[in-house]
Amino acid sequence: MVISNITKKLGLSFFSISLILSACSSPENLNINNTVNANSVDGFNQSQPLSSFQWGVSTAGYQSEGNDSSSIWSNWDKSGKTLDHNPKGVDFFNRYEEDIQLAKDMGANSFRFSIEWSRVEPRKGHFDPDGIQFYRNILNSVKAKGMTPLVTLVHFNYPQWIVSESKNANKGLDDPEFINYFLKYTEKMVREFGDDVKYWITFNEPNIWIPGAYLTGIHPPGKKNPIATVKATWNLLKSHSKAYDLIHQLDADAMVSANMFYILPKPFGAVTPAPDNASIQSSNTPKLDDKNILDTDWFYESMSTGNVTVNPQSVSENQIEASNLKPKTLKDELNETDARNNPKVNIEMDSQVGWLKKFDYVAFDYYYRFRTISHVMNLTRPWLIEIYPEGLYDAIMYYHRKYNKPIMIAENGICDENLKPRADKWTRESAIVQHVKHMKRAMADGANVLGYYHWSITDNYEWGSFTPRFGLYTVNALKDPTMKRIATPAVEVYKQVIKNNGVTNNLLIKY
Repeated sequence: MVISNITKKLGLSFFSISLILSACSSPENLNINNTVNANSVDGFNQSQPLSSFQWGVSTAGYQSEGNDSSSIWSNWDKSGKTLDHNPKGVDFFNRYEEDIQLAKDMGANSFRFSIEWSRVEPRKGHFDPDGIQFYRNILNSVKAKGMTPLVTLVHFNYPQWIVSESKNANKGLDDPEFINYFLKYTEKMVREFGDDVKYWITFNEPNIWIPGAYLTGIHPPGKKNPIATVKATWNLLKSHSKAYDLIHQLDADAMVSANMFYILPKPFGAVTPAPDNASIQSSNTPKLDDKNILDTDWFYESMSTGNVTVNPQSVSENQIEASNLKPKTLKDELNETDARNNPKVNIEMDSQVGWLKKFDYVAFDYYYRFRTISHVMNLTRPWLIEIYPEGLYDAIMYYHRKYNKPIMIAENGICDENLKPRADKWTRESAIVQHVKHMKRAMADGANVLGYYHWSITDNYEWGSFTPRFGLYTVNALKDPTMKRIATPAVEVYKQVIKNNGVTNNLLIKY
């Protein structure tokens, strides 16, 4: 899930953060039959058999496992840069069997988790047998329970040694050496686990991760540098592209992608409820039609075109010349006149990368819709951001129409503040029912949706704080040393949704 303890403003308007303006239209009306049965919603059958559909739950290594002291996030935590300390997560490290069984008991047939790179390679070139065995045990448990694993290779975190080994000012993802490190790690993981894993996600939410780590500095390594942001972007795209080829060389049947954080802005003129207004921290936040809000679906767009759209007003010519980037005609395009008259510049990078079309399915996370970009970059209280289930339909249809590839909803969920009722009256139960309803609308309209994953099976560490609660099972990580899993009412609702392969009228009447 996206970071929740962001407290600093977006000081530079360099990157786009996933504002898909074309998806702002209202949901299309559906024809409703006069006769509706118990399993029919809005005129189509919600429980039509989809034996291959993946009903799942999601989790992530650093957020849930704990017990790792060699990653960039553990170092960040030890440096006092978080609200809450995270020594154990919610102890998934010792309780993975229990959590996987809880998912199975709900009827889930898929389980998404991430591999902590620092656990399997705590030192450069040294792959730890115990760390590898830990993830083998998780896979064995998932498979033994008849569930399909969805495995993320990097979920906002990587080994601290990548930063320490750097011999220049680039520290981490912005260092070109990251690509080689990532490929060696990927090869090892696929050779170890490829027989049991079909679905891979290389990077989690890069459109949130990179700006947070290199532009605003609220993620480790805490940089505030637009050039570092560009370098990190190119390195991530190259890493994914080369890893895509590598994984397919080792397993031709593998399905590989990365998942984006989909941000649906409000339709123009929409009224913002008071709770949503309360989370806006600046009166000067950029509006959706500002020229510094750019084409934002940069990962899939880059994979489709080979170009990345950036804002030249945020990067000086001297900065570009001082970097090791050599984009085609960029020097000529970055003069003041062009910057004023043409706020978007497509930069064609290394033609040898060959990254075009290198995603087998579109994976994305959908939670909210936003009025301004400050709702993302100043997101301190996610329980105040507006829930808009209809937007899931828009997101699915946007990707379906644009890329015509299978779609995976890698995360969808809702949070509260330490179990307090939300001010907008939304509950996890109603959010599940309504989001699944609109997912099924999109499927009825032709979208090939492979699966739906609820975030998360349990509460976890939301990148600096335990306050936001996303779990189907709640865990009081700060005050309960037993880390007891307590079912929320949403467990039974999700169980019914899975059992019926969708929502029924009875669920809609209640929620």
